Amino acid sequence: KVYYGGDSVKFLDVALEERRVAEAKEERDLEVSKKLEGLGKRGGEGSVARVFVGAEGWKSVMNDIIEVGKDFIVFGSEGRFVEDLKDYTEQWARRREEKNIKARIIMAEGSRAPVWKLNKIRFVGKEYCSPTSTFVYGDKVAMFMNDDAGTVVVVESGKLARSYLSYFGILWGMGE
Repeated sequence: KVYYGGDSVKFLDVALEERRVAEAKEERDLEVSKKLEGLGKRGGEGSVARVFVGAEGWKSVMNDIIEVGKDFIVFGSEGRFVEDLKDYTEQWARRREEKNIKARIIMAEGSRAPVWKLNKIRFVGKEYCSPTSTFVYGDKVAMFMNDDAGTVVVVESGKLARSYLSYFGILWGMGE
């Protein structure tokens, strides 16, 4: 026999309260699970975001561009990726060429442009460029942050990709 402070009624009250709390928690958990399942079934209405860090993260995103296999756009690039991962980027450019994946790139005036086949490059004033390099490929937008960690945020959203494509079109028209 277990006694709770000598009062078995009090012990029973505590046990019943703990059971009620556990059942309420289980109901909330089931409700959240059903909502998450519903999100997965909506078929792309929502957005998915992923964060990558460091050189391996950069490579993962660049490999994804090859896997998606569609032409892409880039703006705000300063050429840092090419400089920081020279051997990898040369290999990546060859893979891109094999798959005939073209790129249109907008860079700030004075930036060093990557000289690769399948690149079309235009330059705009530095005031039009952001501190991130933004890649749009398929329904994905990848933002390479200009930070020490080498953070990349990839958002999969058709609406967002189309909005960036519109903005890119304006800058492309301004570029030389």
